[in-house]
Amino acid sequence: MKNLLTALKWLINFLIFSVLISIIINLGELSKYVLTKFDLLEYSGGENSWILMLLIPLLTFLLQGYIFWLLLKFRKVIPEFKTDTIFTENNSAVFRKVGNGLIIYSILIFFIRLIEKSFEITLEYGVSASYTLGKNFGTALSGRISLLVIAIFLLIIAQLIKEGYHLKQENDLTI
Repeated sequence: MKNLLTALKWLINFLIFSVLISIIINLGELSKYVLTKFDLLEYSGGENSWILMLLIPLLTFLLQGYIFWLLLKFRKVIPEFKTDTIFTENNSAVFRKVGNGLIIYSILIFFIRLIEKSFEITLEYGVSASYTLGKNFGTALSGRISLLVIAIFLLIIAQLIKEGYHLKQENDLTI
């Protein structure tokens, strides 16, 4: 069990590090758009709406900050697994918050990526608009399925921890 908890802790640390890198990259994108708006930087990208160019990285930054916060909360639960206090209401609540947070993140980032892909101008000869919409939908959805499955597993584990806590309470009252 100790090796599994160590591996889980390393995995959570790796996820925290990767989210932190993504936040830094998004801050770079955000600063590029702000500097472009105030004519402090020349940018020869697409001619999309400036609000859209600012809004997508800002929303992505906020969502990544939310995931960072959730991962930090989840990391605090891991040391409690080394003791016999696995079945607590706090652990159940943290698993439920992380599971619900991952579902919310997946749905919101899906819509952000779908909007982002919709505003990319790609003119292909002989390709219909419905094909392009379907391609954008599939691209935006492709990375979210695994995250949704993980979120559902975390919600199941949260329910199991909650049931285990109630059984433990009943057992303590019986003795």
